[in-house]
Amino acid sequence: MTVRSPLGSAASTTYPPAVPLPSLLREVSACEICAEHLPLSPRPIVSAAPDSRVVIIGQALGTRVHESGIPWDDDSGARLRQWLGVSAEEFYDPASFAIMPMGFCYPGRNGSGDASPRPGCAPSWHDRLVESLPQHRLLLLIGQYAQKKYLGRRRQKNLTETVKAWATGTVSPQKLCKRSAPRQAVSRSSTERSHVTPQNTG
Repeated sequence: MTVRSPLGSAASTTYPPAVPLPSLLREVSACEICAEHLPLSPRPIVSAAPDSRVVIIGQALGTRVHESGIPWDDDSGARLRQWLGVSAEEFYDPASFAIMPMGFCYPGRNGSGDASPRPGCAPSWHDRLVESLPQHRLLLLIGQYAQKKYLGRRRQKNLTETVKAWATGTVSPQKLCKRSAPRQAVSRSSTERSHVTPQNTG
């Protein structure tokens, strides 16, 4: 199967034949691609359903999420739900929100903060997962790694410029969602809808 970028870029990648989303999620849960580079045992954490309409793509998860197995199970998750205006019950309903970080496992520390998502994770799984979700989906891109992958050349030199481009229509020229939220991360969908969300890790 050849999969094109969900944002319509020219790049394409060949993957194994499509499988139902539940089977694909089981494959993800057993993934050990990055095992030798991880400080803790692999514990891929991702949540999705065939009818997920909003896909939250954040960075790599932290130790608290690794321990609990629940994505965005920390203060940043509480702030994100507050900014989105949804309850925890709504947020963790896969029919409403798919949660798919750029790194499915805790990557460890790098200096004073968490390390970057492992580079083999998103290329191995993201396109296959996104293509298994509804066509008319909204992608919430939280953080530089998600924006770099999904905005590609549309991403500007820094976060401020990317948000300016979003606000002026350079990144997303069509319909804008009108929920109020801090302008810290750009969202993009296959139907050209956009939103801004807070930049946190989760």
